[in-house]
Amino acid sequence: MWRFVFYLSTFLALTGCVATDPDNPECKTEAPDVYEPVNVEDDWYNVTYVEPRTYIIEEPSSSQGNVSYLILGTERAVMFDTGAGENNPVTDTKMKYLIDQITDLPVTLLLSHFHFDHNQNIQEFDHVAFIELEYLVNGTSPEGIYTFTEEQLVEGNFPESVEVDEWWTPQTSIDLGDRTIEIWSIPGHADESAMIVDYENKLLFMGDFIYNGPMFVFGEQNVPVYIASTDVITSSFDSSYTLYGAHGLPEVDFDDLFGLRDVLVCIDENTCTASMFNLFGYVVYAYSLNGMEVWVLT
Repeated sequence: MWRFVFYLSTFLALTGCVATDPDNPECKTEAPDVYEPVNVEDDWYNVTYVEPRTYIIEEPSSSQGNVSYLILGTERAVMFDTGAGENNPVTDTKMKYLIDQITDLPVTLLLSHFHFDHNQNIQEFDHVAFIELEYLVNGTSPEGIYTFTEEQLVEGNFPESVEVDEWWTPQTSIDLGDRTIEIWSIPGHADESAMIVDYENKLLFMGDFIYNGPMFVFGEQNVPVYIASTDVITSSFDSSYTLYGAHGLPEVDFDDLFGLRDVLVCIDENTCTASMFNLFGYVVYAYSLNGMEVWVLT
């Protein structure tokens, strides 16, 4: 013990860091910068800040009730989805003008999936990342151009294509600067559905995989796929994580994943009764169980 005291005393004496001299600059360590959230007021978007360095961007007047997310590190930022593009432009942009009020960091756009209501402002982003799935890589030209299909868009024909600047391998760390995220592949709602995971802060950004509203499944063949993805998520994470969806009220109860699975299993085992109606030219089979609703479009 005396050796430790001797060495510590020697170190303090050499550095000049002694209790009698607390103002010695050599004794001080710099505190990390405290992030000051930006307060944004806008006629179309509702912007809410949540720790750490995350902005929830809601479109309450949108026909789709979209919610997108701006996730900041200290060196770069990720925009998760771009909305349905139903608002009027401001300074010639429909979303970029909003982001410019929040941050001057380089922003990478990642789509949770390719449906029309999540990509309509894609042209405003200079840097686009895709989740690295084999069929997406194979479908990209040597020049890096990916052309969307009508099936992927669901409705309309915009955007026709996009240049992919970066491929993010599933479950590989992406450093944003003092903040690390991972991208997970969670097919079910769409083949390319992606989830952003922030382990340190216990956040899951789910896209359309789950949100507060009826979940959409495009074709009965995707029901087992959806179940499998749900099982992966519930076995990998727990209720200590906060979930954020892409429509309606942003925050989703973790236990809703189990409710979603119950409905999907009920559909898969043909033990549920559905109501029918038409939507976007699809025949919709709507299933409900214990407050959770799933629509299967065929």
